[in-house]
Amino acid sequence: MGSLGQFKSAFGEGIRPNLFEVTTGGVALGNPDQRFLIKAASLPSVSLGTISVPYRGREIKRVGDRTFTDWSITVIADENKAIHEAFVNWSAAFMSLTDTDRGLAYGDWKVQPIKPDGTAAGTLVTLIDCWPIEVGSIDLSYDTTDSIAEFTVSIGFDHWKLGEGSS
Repeated sequence: MGSLGQFKSAFGEGIRPNLFEVTTGGVALGNPDQRFLIKAASLPSVSLGTISVPYRGREIKRVGDRTFTDWSITVIADENKAIHEAFVNWSAAFMSLTDTDRGLAYGDWKVQPIKPDGTAAGTLVTLIDCWPIEVGSIDLSYDTTDSIAEFTVSIGFDHWKLGEGSS
């Protein structure tokens, strides 16, 4: 990158951290390919474990297993609580409160940046085989004014892939 012009053309518009959407896949949230805006999220991290092998008084380190952290999102509660209810129902599909049927409903989710003009700019990451680990509460309080109710959801997933990905 020798010139400012080369840098600018390689950079393009960049990714704006406040312009993104999440697309659910499969039967997650009861609607294939449902799109909704999440108030806050971060791309999940990945780490490689370390295997220490003792050898003649010293440690030799080697790469261990790859692990993916759970994904935590903050969702704005809609007026009729449909989004919160959809997450609760999705959780119930894995383990009902009234019977032992498990209608496993995994889904692949895509996190996509949005350009300033409102169009999708490809896919940052695809989370493979997602499920809800925990659906947080919606806090209510007379003390809270000038804000909108929100709740958190912890999403578990098998692994993630950069871009579109597939199972």
